[in-house]
Amino acid sequence: MKTFAVFHKILYGELSPIKDSVEHHQEYLDYLRENYPQGWERHFKIRLARLQDGDYHVNHVEEFCFDQLASLIYQDEKTADPNELDHMIKSVVPQLGVKPIKITRSSYQLKEGEIHLELTIVEDYHRLSSPAARFYYYRVLLRQTVTNIQNHVHQEIFSFENEEKMRIRTWQYQILISAYLNTIDQDHLPKARQNSIFQLEGDYRIPDIFKLVSQHLDEILVFIERTFFVFLDRNTEVSYQQRLTVCKRHERYIHGLLQKLKVISLPPSLYDTLVMPLNNVLGNTFSQCTYHVLEYHEEYIVTLYRFFKNNPAPDEKIVTEKLYSLNFNTPKLFRYLTQKIKVDVKACHTVSDKLMTLYYHQKTFNQLPVKTSRCYHPGLPTLKDQINSWLKEEIQYYERKSHALVKKSMPGPGDQ
Repeated sequence: MKTFAVFHKILYGELSPIKDSVEHHQEYLDYLRENYPQGWERHFKIRLARLQDGDYHVNHVEEFCFDQLASLIYQDEKTADPNELDHMIKSVVPQLGVKPIKITRSSYQLKEGEIHLELTIVEDYHRLSSPAARFYYYRVLLRQTVTNIQNHVHQEIFSFENEEKMRIRTWQYQILISAYLNTIDQDHLPKARQNSIFQLEGDYRIPDIFKLVSQHLDEILVFIERTFFVFLDRNTEVSYQQRLTVCKRHERYIHGLLQKLKVISLPPSLYDTLVMPLNNVLGNTFSQCTYHVLEYHEEYIVTLYRFFKNNPAPDEKIVTEKLYSLNFNTPKLFRYLTQKIKVDVKACHTVSDKLMTLYYHQKTFNQLPVKTSRCYHPGLPTLKDQINSWLKEEIQYYERKSHALVKKSMPGPGDQ
């Protein structure tokens, strides 16, 4: 896996950003000049508000440069009022810290009462500070590395003559990328990944570089997930980017479900159990998120959304049966269901009646359909197996008790 050598060197070797950026400043500039010999462009997307005195106030600025420009779509240039465009530029450039003479392209549009201005300027390399040069060096290097790795992985895996070798190689790449991501999490971004891994601070410091590394590793992993989906190890952790995508995709459905559940009269313990997977996805708070876990949560959300849409006011029994059909094998639901059975059994006055109640529940649960091969906890027995095992033990206990009572009631030899 020599194509991943760049990541190894960044984390452990001579390419590590934890070194004096001033000392390596010329090295960074040379690399950027080699890849962008015509100079480096800065492209600004600016949202403006027109002030009463005729000047303009910058509401928001996005800046793009180097590899980001490759996929940037420019707006159509406006020529209707060149004087107004010129006035905008003169008002804005002092706020941006750039020189008007370096502007090579400009355009603007009016959208919903706000002015959207775009400017492209060409900068000199000597204006790049040492931290900025280091940051853009890694950005360009990583972009090229990702492209090379994607091409290599695609060609390599599809070159194998059988599916088993393709599966093994896919797993090896999964494991390698996960190991690099864990190293970044534990050694370079403590407690930062969950909330800010895709939010750069913009100050060109070392944490932003490691965030870039993590983002690009995630991009490779997503590429492998989508290209070699059938060969993935379902017990491997999902990439963080994939988790964010799934959470965002189901956000609207989850909020809809939570609103419906608020007006349904369910016991608090059942309600808390039911919404646990919804909160996992909504807050991206998985303790461990494998492909199996994420796929189960997606199926859980979609199934419940359709269920409550077709059943606006289901009773407690129907809700628990739906969770059972989803193989929601959490200990909380197991305790909830077995406690309900215990209450029914306790209400019976004779051992015979208790047994009949247990037989009834055993038959009922065995006849309930389970509509998915996945389960909430892949490491635990299915909910059906847990319930059946518990019912079997309870039935055996009361059967032994019944036999003991029968034996006790039978006359002994001296009673003849």
